[in-house]
Amino acid sequence: MANPTVAAIALHNATLGNPRPLLPRYAIYDTMKYPRYDPHLNNVGTTVLHFSTAKDYSVFREYSLFMNAQLTAMNRQDALLSVPSSGVRLDDLTLAFVINNRDRNRLKTYIADFDLKGMIRATRLPLGQAAKREYPAGTPDMNGHVLTQQEAGWYYLRYKGLQCLMGKEGADAGRYLVRPSHEWEYPGTWYFQVADRAVVQLAPGDPNDPTPGL
Repeated sequence: MANPTVAAIALHNATLGNPRPLLPRYAIYDTMKYPRYDPHLNNVGTTVLHFSTAKDYSVFREYSLFMNAQLTAMNRQDALLSVPSSGVRLDDLTLAFVINNRDRNRLKTYIADFDLKGMIRATRLPLGQAAKREYPAGTPDMNGHVLTQQEAGWYYLRYKGLQCLMGKEGADAGRYLVRPSHEWEYPGTWYFQVADRAVVQLAPGDPNDPTPGL
């Protein structure tokens, strides 16, 4: 992607972090309203590959939600085999896992979560377990802010600097922001900003996580 112009950077910095109201078609998608994936029932949705965009996320209504809080604790091969290859929607933790472990073309099989370019859909809401990482003091965020000793801790990951994978814990706390359509992608994969400090300062899948419905 071409380097953003000065005007684009200014527009990006002015809007990033400014909440926009959720439209009804977004707000109906809550983790608790999805059926959970059951491997014994093989309850996967119908893969409809001609959807290049989905302004109305309801086209994926029949897709059940795959969650596995212990995914990152498993060895890579077992973890990959545990995730259905298509026809499900992924929670935020699993979404980060497949981004790290599947190529960009494979991401297209999860069409409830990714568009046909392999980018997370702007219409997707945070679901299930959050994808987060622990950062020590002295770590710079995506805007150049260096974490102080007091700010060190767990932060939600942002894919390409855009989509914040805060999971149900962040959404329940009112932290979700609708992604402005004009934002540009950062060149790397994962970023964070100081405003993305996790509500639950525990590792993903920690049994003491108080988030309801996980």
